Amino acid sequence: MAHNNGLSELLDKLAKLASVVILFALGFRMLLVLLNALNIQLPAELVAQVYDVIINYILPNAALVLAGLVALEWGFNKGLLQTIFVIILLALCVIPQFFPEIWEQILGTLSGFAG
Repeated sequence: MAHNNGLSELLDKLAKLASVVILFALGFRMLLVLLNALNIQLPAELVAQVYDVIINYILPNAALVLAGLVALEWGFNKGLLQTIFVIILLALCVIPQFFPEIWEQILGTLSGFAG
């Protein structure tokens, strides 16, 4: 039995927003390449700041954000067991990427059990 309590709809809206932001980031990056090929100059500081955000924050995390939102939405529509499964999978992706010290502690603890 699904436990859709409105959170699924919120996740759906966030996934759609994330996909639009990702498309704008990819489009802006390609627009910069096109303008550079045509020797059209934009204000360097503005371009550098926007490009930095796109390259260092949006695109490296785009797949994880979008996949996480869609998977959570699916889990909330399917039921508690699927939601827990998705949260565990998401944690296995997020913790090593954003919290490497915690991941090392987890691995150390697990290797202590195995050894």
